[in-house]
Amino acid sequence: TEAGEACEATQSFFGPDCGCPRDTDGASDFGIGTFEPPSCTLCPGGQSPPYLDLVHPIDGITCAEMADFMTSIDDDNEVACAATQAKYAYSCGCPDVVPSCTL
Repeated sequence: TEAGEACEATQSFFGPDCGCPRDTDGASDFGIGTFEPPSCTLCPGGQSPPYLDLVHPIDGITCAEMADFMTSIDDDNEVACAATQAKYAYSCGCPDVVPSCTL
């Protein structure tokens, strides 16, 4: 249906910006092409952080905002991804993460 095609086009175009998995089945009918999910995520295992509404005390942003931002870090910038994960993953409750700094 026309509505289904419009929905698919919208998902293909905007879904990756929202952290949705990207189409890996081949080129789409809308010329988007094939691509992979973002390689940089707040939680090192790719899970969603449990404390999405927690506000980071230093930066004043929520874990949800940081998780969204991290999907935009360039796939080639592993250093920035690792540094940002080290700063936020533990406080946002990501599983199997230990604090990067202890007293």
